This record gives sequence, structure tokens and C-alpha cells, in this order.
Amino acid sequence: MAALENTEKKFITITDVRAVSGDSAFLIDDGKTAILYDTGFAFTGLAVIENIKKVLGDRPLDYILLTHSHYDHVLGVPSLLAAYPNVKVVAGVYAARIFTKASAKATMCELNRKAAEKHGFIHYIPLTFIKNYSPQVLKANMRICGATEYAILFYRGYLPKFRNHGRMVFNWFTWQRDNPKDYPKIHPAQKPVAVLKNLIEIFTDPGDVVIDPCAGSGTTLRAALELDRNSYGFEIDKNFYNRATNEMLKDVAIQERMLLEVM
Repeated sequence: MAALENTEKKFITITDVRAVSGDSAFLIDDGKTAILYDTGFAFTGLAVIENIKKVLGDRPLDYILLTHSHYDHVLGVPSLLAAYPNVKVVAGVYAARIFTKASAKATMCELNRKAAEKHGFIHYIPLTFIKNYSPQVLKANMRICGATEYAILFYRGYLPKFRNHGRMVFNWFTWQRDNPKDYPKIHPAQKPVAVLKNLIEIFTDPGDVVIDPCAGSGTTLRAALELDRNSYGFEIDKNFYNRATNEMLKDVAIQERMLLEVM
């Protein structure tokens, strides 16, 4: 009996999933395993995710391969981890060491500080948000898992006003997840309305203006609306803009139409 030979051919596709020129992000896929070769800039992370989904659909991203630690190759990682929490990130020892060094973290903070200082925000207070869960589920019983989010409160010459009703304001907050029945899940890095309402209620007064330059799902605008604050949001991605308008802010759209009809 003649031996049967497996003549099935496997094809590998390489798709350019970059969002802008100068970025570095390429998807390698054989139909079973999907590998992202570098992740691009931080500000293009969400657009890269959308480009990946156009190729993979509902399939998961299996690996992220980081060739080196330059900002145009690796800063999209946080957005991708939020969208694909089970993805495995593969990098050289040197690259991994850079992002765990205190000096590297200090450099990132210093760059943020200088950008804020340019606009007069010369003082800042680090804030921590504590979760009761972690997206780092892979081998979770064999390591310390991250369960925090961080923010920086910038201010000019004076401490920001507090509406704390005489209570202490700590430098940490509880991360309260939203009920998906009340607030739709739109964005991979969506911030809960409950968390944003807590911040807005403490640091602003009714009638104040809240601005979100990266509006995403629109949760900041929704939180401001529910607390009787005015708000402005800016979003570069048309898909997120449309979903935020039609889902998260549908009540706002109804109110605007009513106002136009009255006027």
C-alpha cells in the first residue's frame, strides 16, 4: 500500500494594520494562530484594534511580538491588552527589563509632567483606583496580578476645589464596574460612569464644564450629564463617535432635539 502524503498547503497572510504612516503594526495569520508584529503608537492603539478585527472578526489575537522597545513599536500594548486580555506578549529580555525599571517609569511621568507644565499645570497628585478583579487571568495563581488603574490630578497654583462635604479625599478610589444593562460596553478601555461621577462630583460644581479630549465611549459626558454639568468631548474614531452618540448618549441626543424643537 502506498503511503499517503499530506499535500495540504498552509497559507500565511501578512496584513498591514497600521493606523498612520510611521507606525509599526503587522498582523501575521495562518487561519489558526494570529500574531501581531509590533503594536504602534499609543494614540493609534484603538485604530489598530479595529483594523485587526476587520481581519480576524471574532477570533482572538494569540500573540503580540515586540521586536524592540521604541515608542512607535510598543506603546499600543495597553489598548491591545484591554481588547484581548488573554493575548501572550513576547519580547526580548532587554525590552521587558526597560518597562519594569523605575527610571523608565520616571521618564514617562516626567514627559507627562512637562506636557502639563507647558500649559500652566505645575503641580500634580497621583491617584490610584483599586479593583476587586484583574484581567491578567493567564497563570493567575502563579504571579502577582495587576488590579489597579492610575491617574494624575494636575493643577496650577492652588489645590483644586473639593465638594467633599467635610470628608477626607483620599488619593485612592474604588473602581466600581458599571452594570451593562445601564451603560453599554462600547470601548475596550472604557472607564466606568460610576468612577467618573465620583471624580466629577468631588472636583466640580453643578453647572461647571467637563472636557474629555479622548471621549471614546462617551462615559465622561454621560457622567457629567447625570450630575448636571456641561461637557464637551472629542473623538477621532468615527465608529466610537457614532456608537457613543447612538448608545451611551442617546438621552442627550433626545434632549438636544427637544431643545431645537422648542427654539
